[in-house]
Parts: sequence; C-alpha cells; structure tokens
Amino acid sequence: MKIFKNIIFLLLFLPVLLFAQENREVEDDLLEQLRNMSLEDILEVKISVTSGIPLSMREAPGIVTLITREDILNSGARDLIDILTMLVPGMDFLQSEFGPIGIGMRNIWAYEGKVLILIDGMEANEEGFQGFIFGNHFGTENIERIEVIRGPGSVIYGGSAGLGVINIITRKFEEKPGSYIGLQISRMYETFSHRNLAFGTGDREGEFKYSLTGFIGQGRLSDRNFVPYFSSDKNLYSGSKITFNPFHLNAGLEYHGYKYQMFIESYKTEFDIPFKFYSVIARIEKDFQLTKDLVLTTTFNGKFQQPWQIKSQGHLYLNGTFIDTAFSNNKKQSRYSAALKLQWNIFEDLYLLGGAEYVKSEVDVEPIEGYFEIPFGATSQIVDDIDLGNKIAFAQLMYKHKIMNITIGGRYEATENFGDSFVPRIAFTKIFDKFHFKMMASKSFRIPGGKYYDLNLRPEKGTIYELEIGYQFSKNHFMVVNLYDILYRDMIGFEYNDDQTSYVYANTDRIRSQGIEFEYKYVSERFRIGTNFSYSRIGENSNDIIAVPDDSRSVLGFPALKMNMFMGVEVSEHLSINPSVTLHGSRYGYIGGEIDNSIVPVYYPSLEFNQLKEFSASPIVNLNFQMIDIFTKGMNVDLGIRNLFNTDFEYIQPFGGFKAPIPAATSSLVLRIYYESDFTFF
Repeated sequence: MKIFKNIIFLLLFLPVLLFAQENREVEDDLLEQLRNMSLEDILEVKISVTSGIPLSMREAPGIVTLITREDILNSGARDLIDILTMLVPGMDFLQSEFGPIGIGMRNIWAYEGKVLILIDGMEANEEGFQGFIFGNHFGTENIERIEVIRGPGSVIYGGSAGLGVINIITRKFEEKPGSYIGLQISRMYETFSHRNLAFGTGDREGEFKYSLTGFIGQGRLSDRNFVPYFSSDKNLYSGSKITFNPFHLNAGLEYHGYKYQMFIESYKTEFDIPFKFYSVIARIEKDFQLTKDLVLTTTFNGKFQQPWQIKSQGHLYLNGTFIDTAFSNNKKQSRYSAALKLQWNIFEDLYLLGGAEYVKSEVDVEPIEGYFEIPFGATSQIVDDIDLGNKIAFAQLMYKHKIMNITIGGRYEATENFGDSFVPRIAFTKIFDKFHFKMMASKSFRIPGGKYYDLNLRPEKGTIYELEIGYQFSKNHFMVVNLYDILYRDMIGFEYNDDQTSYVYANTDRIRSQGIEFEYKYVSERFRIGTNFSYSRIGENSNDIIAVPDDSRSVLGFPALKMNMFMGVEVSEHLSINPSVTLHGSRYGYIGGEIDNSIVPVYYPSLEFNQLKEFSASPIVNLNFQMIDIFTKGMNVDLGIRNLFNTDFEYIQPFGGFKAPIPAATSSLVLRIYYESDFTFF
C-alpha cells in the first residue's frame, strides 16, 4: 500500500538528514528560545485580545487558547484547518452554503458572521457573508502565534465576534531582523493537497521598522470521489476538483510611533463553480502618551473587497422557479472606520478602556451586461446599492482587587435601520498562586449584513455564561476546565421556504448550546504532551433545518464529543518526533435527496430529504518529524504523514442545504523546508 511506502521513505530518509547535521552547534537564538520556552513562560505571555489590556492567559477575562509558533511547527499542520482542529477544543469545520469550508464553534454554525477573524488586528472576514473561508487560506510559516477567544468578544469587537475571535499575529522583525523562505509540499494518494511558498523579511533602523511577508499556493481538499446530493445516475464527483489557490502580501511599517499595516489578497476557490475573492485591508494607528498613565490611540481602518466574484452560465432559482440564465456577482463592498481608544490606569489597580468608533459600510452593485446579478439581500429581488453608517461607543473598567479582579463593560451601537443596542459584559477572575478561576456573563448583538442584509430580519441576540477553573501543578504542567451556556434569540440562519424546495435566511426563535471543554499540557526540556476535548449538547432548538430528526440534543454536522491528543519527544537537539490524534465523535448529516419529476417540471422539483446518515467516530492519526539546522544553520526540514491510517472523514453541511458531505484528504505525505537567516535588504 502507498501509505507503507510513505512510512518506509520517511525511515530511510531520516538517517541521511541526521548524519548531515551531526556535531553541528545550534546557534539560532530564536528557535532555541522557542524550544526552551517553559509552559510557565507560555502561560505568562501577555495577550490583549480579550480585554484590550495586556494580561496573562490565566488572568484574561475570557476563555483563551494561545497557539505558539512552536506548537504550529511541532504539529506539522498544513493550514489553519489543521492548526485549529488539533489545538483548540470546541471548534469544528463544516461545509457552507456553496461548498467552501467554514467554521463552527461550540455546536453552532458560525460562518455567517459569528466568529471574527483578525490578521494583525485587522478584520479579515469577507463582507459577502461576513465569514471566512478555510482551506489553504493562510500560510502557517507566516504565523507567530494565534490567540483564540472561545466566547463572546462583542463588547470590544462588535457583532461579528458573538461566538469567538481568532487573532492571527504574523511574524515581525522588531527584535531580530532577518529573512526567511519556506516551501511546503503535501501529496495525497492521487494528487497533491498543498503546494505553497511563504517568505518574509524585516529590519529596523532607529525609529524606522518594516516587515513584509507573502504567501502563494495551490491546494486541493481531497482526492476521494463522492456522490453529489442530487444525481439521477449517481455519477461520482472527484474531490480533487475542489481547489483553494491563495496569494497575499502583508506589509507593516512603523516610524516615530505611527504604525501602518496593509494586507492584499487574491483567493480563488472552486467547488461546483469557481469563485474569486479580492481584498485590500489597511490600518493606520498612532498612540499618544498624554500622561504617564493615560494613552490615546487613534485608528483608521479600511477594507475594500470583491467577494464571491463569479461570471457563469447555468441555472438560477428565481421567483419560485429555476431558469436558464447567465448570472454573475460583481459587487464591490467597502468598510471604513475611524476610532478613538483611551487606556487609563486611573490608579494602581484600576484600569479604564473606552472609546468611540464610526463605521461606514458600502455596497456597490454593478451588474455585468448580459448577466443576471445574483441578489444581494432578499432572495427574490436585487437590492439597490447600500450605504450605512453605525455609531459606536464602548467602555470597560477593570479593578484588580486582592480578592478578585472585576471587569465590567458595555458597548452601545446606533444603527441606521435596525435600531440601537447595548451589550453588557461582566467578568470575575483571580489567580491564587497555582489556581485560577473565571466567571463571565456577556451578551452579543449583530445586525443582518452581507448577503443576508434584509430589513425584514431582526438583529440576533446572544447571552453567554462561562465558568473556568485552572490549576498549574508545576512549571511543567497545567490543566484548565471550562463550562458554557449559550442562548441565541433571533439567530440568523437558514429555514426552508414554503414549498420546501430551497432555503431562505430567517430568524430562529431560540437555540441553546451547553458544554464542557478541557485542556491539559505538560512541557519539559525534551518531552511535551497535551490533550484537549469538548463535549457539547443542544438544550433548545426551534429550527428544523439544523436539527437531527428524533434527537433534540444534536444538530447536523457537529459531534457531541471531540478530542485531541498530541506529544513531542526531542530525540536530540536536532530532531523531534511529534505524533498526534484527533477523534471526532459520531455525527449526522444528509447525504442525498430524491427528485420526483412526475409531479412537477424538472426545474421546479419536489424534494424529499430522507437520506440521513450517521457518520461513525473518526480517529485521525498524524506523525511529524521535525529536524532543525539540517546541512546548515537555519535550515529546518519537516517530514510527516497526515491521516496515517487513511481514515474516512467528511465535511458535512450543518443544515439541510442540498450539498452532499465532501470527503477530506486521504493519507498525505508532507514535506516542509524552511530556511531563516539574518539577511536583510537594507
């Protein structure tokens, strides 16, 4: 079998690499620091994603997972799906409306604007659905660390952070100027899965600093065949046709305290039909130290996008029937904001974070002559150009008392078409030597936007309660447990239309998700071990399109239980072995529907959704060999196998959306070559 050939290749190739680096001294300070960073050091890394104020993970008022660059390198992850699946509990990846892979968190489908993706503090969600497509979308080589909030961030970040925030922090060169280049090649049984090139460089000279990273690649989701949802002759469809081809540049400049960041991206993906995405995101920021304890930050953000670009011939569902048409999506969407943020250390243990922001969103509809422009909002008509402005004020007060820390905050948002809202938040946190606890209650509020902007929809509102307890047994090992209860009212999602032939966006009365999450890590000089798991169930659900028939505690696509286990052994100062396993519990999804053409015309079919399948538990085993300073200082090579035993795994639609589950990749051999030096261009 091919998988055993891959293993033999690894075992034969390793001695050659080890011999080449024998007796070589390790001189790369940065990698040495990463390898020797203790768990205690990691827990004390300051993060600001939860509160805007730098705090350690144990003290931050939020449920946080910190993924370091060392974690990413050890895991052998190919992209963000691999990273987040393995290293974050309660996070799942499923199939979106048109097929691309989106994110779910804590048993709730989050693609349409419920999880905020930040790249160096800039909002990266595409404005079409206010979501983010995963699949070879961002180069792992360019990531310094990832801060993940599992829980609401609406007070600081607004409605798109209702379920969570993923803050991707890219590599910078302020402390150690240099350059790097990385090549990643991954091969499935039948074809490649990833072919990526990443690079970066940066330097500093006095008050001037710069950094530039880039990424270009090709990706394929799978090489397995699968049966489409509707197919009279059940012809197979090749997963290799599902592609992700990214290109982006990320540039940062800093001069005399002025910080400028720009992210330029082209992302092409193809499922049933090809889509193109273009984005330019920019941020200018300046801190003004008004007094010793008072800092005023001014920020200007701009985002220009052309998401879901398509120009195609085919069928389009319109006004209750399918018609032959040439259709396109050629909308330009812009979002601009200006913000003032005040950080005030009022006295030793009292901190105030407050600010005001004005956000302007524009959508320009520019139909292509001879092509029908896909509706922007309502399902049966084209919505005219949209020009909206929201006024926002927020404040958060933190008091660090000897008994406990108290954080109280709120966000007020005045919208033009959906009224005003106030989102409160309160958190109690405290560290008692090795023990810490957190108790938090928050609300979230999000207006309809993107494709589902519709004045007939109501804003969705969420209430989230969270409890966390953690214990640091020693400087080497640490555990944390958290419980959550999430209740959404008027959540925006899919429902079937009256004739049951398609779906529309609508408000769901109530959906409640409850669960427990656990993380454990042990890190010593030469040995690492970690595990995380999540168990979640549905408490209430008033939306049939996401429900599993005859099981009120489950929803489509999501496992009740998900577990990860990973470890690393440093065989020598040049070689580490890193096995891992991900276990998804059993899941449910629709695999096909029937068309009865004898009753109605073929373009207006009668559908029956009677092919529900239970997908059994899926353990996926990975193995990664990491080799440092091979042949020369700064040259690192990884060899690994993803899905070692070729386990079947599918990306399921978390609603009855007429798309068959898409298989994930077969066993894949992964080669990563990375070289870093102190070379700079200036």
